[in-house]
Amino acid sequence: MRRPIGFALVLLVGLVVALPASASGSIGPGSIKPGGRADYSRGKAIVFKELVCRTCPIKKRGFNRARGLEIKEALTKAAQGDLRRSTDERVKLVCQRPQEQRRRRRRGKEADCGERIRLVIAYLDRRFRL
Repeated sequence: MRRPIGFALVLLVGLVVALPASASGSIGPGSIKPGGRADYSRGKAIVFKELVCRTCPIKKRGFNRARGLEIKEALTKAAQGDLRRSTDERVKLVCQRPQEQRRRRRRGKEADCGERIRLVIAYLDRRFRL
């Protein structure tokens, strides 16, 4: 009689402990997603870290479809030309990297900038259906 009750008790405790362990994951810029979903998340992270924030030139309230189209056009124009010679402030903000990354990697800035521009454009295209 004691064994079935003990077994049931152990099984019940095991289920109670295992259920919270299978919680769903979060969606964020660091998560891995297939295809365009990853580009969207990474592009969104760049936009809201570099272009749209309290201390950034674009405030969250002013970030709408028209502003998104302006940003996309400026980034597309810069990507077609020489990225190092671009004078557009938005391009500079997208292409800048956090200080610790700059110290680690000096080479490949233009390639990295092109990738960041591609991600931001992917985000803007999908977000505003441009």
